[in-house]
Parts: sequence; structure tokens; C-alpha cells
Amino acid sequence: MFRASGNLLRLEVGSDWAPPPQLNDLGLGLWRLGPRFPSWLQSLKLLNSLNLSNSGISSHIPSWVFFNSVLYSIDLSSNLLTGPLPFISPITSILDLSNNSLSGTITNFLCYKPKLVRSIDLSENKLSGEIPWGMTRLEGLQSLNLSGNLLTGEIPEDVGAMRSLESIDLSQNQLSGEIPRSMSGMTFLSFLNFSDNKLSGRIPSSTQFDGFNASSFAGNLNLCGLPLARNCSNVPAPGQDGIGNGEEDEGHVYEQWYFYVSIAIGFIVGFWGVVGSLALSRSWRYGYFRFIDSLWYKFRTG
Repeated sequence: MFRASGNLLRLEVGSDWAPPPQLNDLGLGLWRLGPRFPSWLQSLKLLNSLNLSNSGISSHIPSWVFFNSVLYSIDLSSNLLTGPLPFISPITSILDLSNNSLSGTITNFLCYKPKLVRSIDLSENKLSGEIPWGMTRLEGLQSLNLSGNLLTGEIPEDVGAMRSLESIDLSQNQLSGEIPRSMSGMTFLSFLNFSDNKLSGRIPSSTQFDGFNASSFAGNLNLCGLPLARNCSNVPAPGQDGIGNGEEDEGHVYEQWYFYVSIAIGFIVGFWGVVGSLALSRSWRYGYFRFIDSLWYKFRTG
């Protein structure tokens, strides 16, 4: 194990320096390593934990950094990293790439081993696009921070499947749509921040959500319901028809109307098709009653 993070001085590491290859825990936070990743990292095949936070690295993240099959904790926060997110090692449990300049989208590479991932922090970058649906498969995830990016689209509906989640921060993005109702069942959730987005509709009502204050939802102009002061008098509750549902509601009402009219017409045609025929034709009427009498006689005589 080699740890030197947290020093008050900005220390420099020479290009010819390299830690022993059998090292499994490397912490060089606040050491001046940049602008590029040190090439000697490739020789550390047994590395379990890597901390190069605040080290002045300003290049892309080379793919070989994550090819280590035993690397489970990665902290590259507070650097000047650029470019897209790389492929992440399948066993990565703790990932911190916050406070960089990473761009591009968040792809489903994070979902390789759902039960192993515990913490993801991609905050304060320049990531765009939607939150991938595959993130909801991270069953063991306890902390998720995607704040301070350029994310758009809706929060995945299946986010409630992440039952182990204790903290989620999606603030300061451009997310839209409603807060998924599935989140009401996230019993371990103790911290939530959805502020400064474009979310709309009702805030879910549940024991979990009742514990969050207004600041968790502030900055969403079309969001309503407790703990916000904005009421939802003009917003229909989930599953109810109301103003603002547009063509979908109109189509639903039309289908209901067509269904009931069809039943009424079928009843009228069927009823008068039989009764009318018996009333207009004496022979049919006599034949019908003789048929009924014969059935009754057979029933009584066994």
C-alpha cells in the first residue's frame, strides 16, 4: 500500500519514478502527475484501489487505466480530464470522476456487474444526453451523483428498482417530465436533490418523500405538491382524467363512448330481432311456444 494523498504541498513525481508492481493500494491525491497519465500505471496488475484526485491530469482517460481486472475503487476527481467516458472495469465498485471536463453521453457500460457497483459520482462535468435505462439495473448502488451536467430527457421510470439507493443527486441539469412514482418505494433513500431542472407534475406522496424539504425540488417551475408551496389544483392525480391530457384523454373518452353505444345497439337489435319476429308472424309464434312446451314436458318427465 502506498498513500500520499491529502498533503498540503503540491508534490511532483519524476517521470522515472514507479511504485513496486505488487502494489494493491495507490493514493497520490494532490501530487503533480499531469498533464498525462503516468505510463507506469500499466505495470500495476494487482492494483485494487487508485486515487489520483486533484493531480493536474488534463488528458483523456486512456482505456488501459480500466483494463485492470482487480481494480474496484477509482478516484480521478478534481482534475482537468476531457473527452468521453471510457469503458469501466467490470468489477468497479466505487467510481469518482467528479469535477472534470468529461463530455459525451453516459452509456450502459456502467451496468456490467449490477450487484457490485456501490457508488457513482460523475458530477460537475459536461455530460449530455439521457440517463441510460441500464442504470436502473444497478441493484446494489447506494449513492448516485450526476449533478452539474447537461443531461436531458426524463428520469428512467424504473429508477425505483434501485432498492439499495440511499443518496441521489440529479440537480442542475435539464431533465424534464415527471418524477417516477416508482421512487415512492425506495425505503433506504435518505438524501435527494432534483433541484434546478425542468421537471413537472406532482411530487410523489409517500413516507420517503415527505421527509425531504423544498430545496430538494426548487428551481422546477412546473413541479407542484408538498413540500413545495405550489399546489396541484389544476394538475390531475395519476390515473385520473383531467385538463391537460390532450389527445390521449379525448381518444380514451371516445373509446368508452363507442363501447357503450355498441352494447346498446347490440341489445336492441338482438331483442327486437326475436320479439319482433314472434309478434309479426303467427306461425313462428305458435311454433316457438310448442317448442318451449316440449322442452318443459321433457324436463318434468325426465
